[in-house]
Parts: sequence; structure tokens; C-alpha cells
Amino acid sequence: MPRPIPTSWLRLLRRKFCLRSVSLTVLEALRRHKARQNQIKLALGPAYADRGFVFANELGASWVPDGISTLYRAIVKRAGLGKLRFHDLRHTAASLMLEQGVPITTVAAILGHASTSTTLSVYAHAIQGSEQAAATLMEGILKGSPPDPLKPEGRSTVEVGWPNEGQNDAQTPAASKKAR
Repeated sequence: MPRPIPTSWLRLLRRKFCLRSVSLTVLEALRRHKARQNQIKLALGPAYADRGFVFANELGASWVPDGISTLYRAIVKRAGLGKLRFHDLRHTAASLMLEQGVPITTVAAILGHASTSTTLSVYAHAIQGSEQAAATLMEGILKGSPPDPLKPEGRSTVEVGWPNEGQNDAQTPAASKKAR
């Protein structure tokens, strides 16, 4: 059985990676997930080892990496997606963001890359397709009717972060609405 992650490491991670932007849909899904976790916690009582994980196993402890891999493979198989590695989800998300015109600096930050050069070297294929979009945008500008590809209608996000030390679980996740 793997050793649990030391609490001091968790505090460091929470400080270093405290804020992320998520859509309101994701925030609602996280709230439903938290409600389900609370139901399980109440049903199991002291048997539930609450360590504050967002995605804990059925007893509240951290997932064993092999357990996540097994669960993921079962979901992929049930969905009929063939061979799809877990890491392919990250690669697909980054490629789609870049193809939709999300700035490279934003994608690099989301992926946790220290430098945009890392993102550029891995995802250059996704950026190459944006040359045509840039040409179309320039054409619109020159004709006096530029489209705004980076601001789709109805887009809204919220900032979600870990609570400050000493706050209780009722305030987790700490979220403040931020229109983008």
C-alpha cells in the first residue's frame, strides 16, 4: 500500500497552484460531486478518512495510481473508444484550446509548463492550423468587419481556489465569480 502524501506537501501544492479558471458547468459538477462525497462521508461515519481530497476513493483516501488507470481503461472500453491513454486527454485538451485560438501563454499556464517554449515544441501542430484563421481575421480587419474569435457569446468563468488555512470545508472550494 502506498504511503499517504504528507500534509506539509499538500499545503505547499495548495499555495503554489491555488487558482484556476473553470466554467460554471464544471463548478456545478464539482458541487454535485462534493454533495455525493458528503453523503458517503455521513453514511460511513468514522470509517471515512477525510483528508480533503477532491477526488478521493470510496473511503476518502487518495487514489492509488493503478486504481485510476484501471477505472479509466474500463470507462474507455465501455465507451468503445479503443486504445486511448490517459495522457491523451491532456494532449487533446491542449490541442483543442490552441486550435480555438486560446493564447499560448494561457495554455502553457493551464498545463503547468514553466515556459511557453515547452508548449510550442509539443503542440506546434495545433498552432500551424491557426495561420489560416489569422489570415481570415486580418482580411476581416482590412475590410472593416473583424470577427472576435476569442470572445464567444455567453462565456463566463469563475476563479476557484483552495481555502486559506483555517477555513472549514463548508467554504470549499472558495469561489468568486469573475466575468471574462
